Amino acid sequence: MVERLAKPKKSTAAPSDLVSVKVRMKESQRRIYMAEADREGISVNQVIERRLNRTLADDAMEKTIKRTAEVVVAQSCLMIDDMITKNLRDLEEHADDFEGRRGFTYTVLDPGTGDVIGCVYIYPDKTGEHDAKVLSWVRRSRAELDAPLWRAVTEWLAADWPFERVSYAERS
Repeated sequence: MVERLAKPKKSTAAPSDLVSVKVRMKESQRRIYMAEADREGISVNQVIERRLNRTLADDAMEKTIKRTAEVVVAQSCLMIDDMITKNLRDLEEHADDFEGRRGFTYTVLDPGTGDVIGCVYIYPDKTGEHDAKVLSWVRRSRAELDAPLWRAVTEWLAADWPFERVSYAERS
């Protein structure tokens, strides 16, 4: 035989009394909730529900931000891996060009610290208008050395290289 449970009697307690029993909050917090309810013309239960929803929304936002950050980090790692692979391939090509005397790449170092300042590339000019095409760059943090590097490379090319016509963008 199945025993049936009797329906619970309907509560006669006021909503604020139910909240104090169910939530068991500190009296000071209860006063804050009651003041907010009075100020906004809503019940204490609605105040608690709204704050809970905000907390849940904040938690959901935090989780979304964390997941987004994880995706961004993962994508950044893939991009960095790809950049490293491409840079390594470039370095290998420059080394092969140097060895085969098809082009010359030089890393520019700070003589005091050994830090990389920039790079100089000397390659045949594909247009045939010049004997060589020269490109150089310096790190953003050493931008003040761009023109001095250009002058030094220009003098070096004139003094030590057999080129009569060099394409190398002038710096001021």
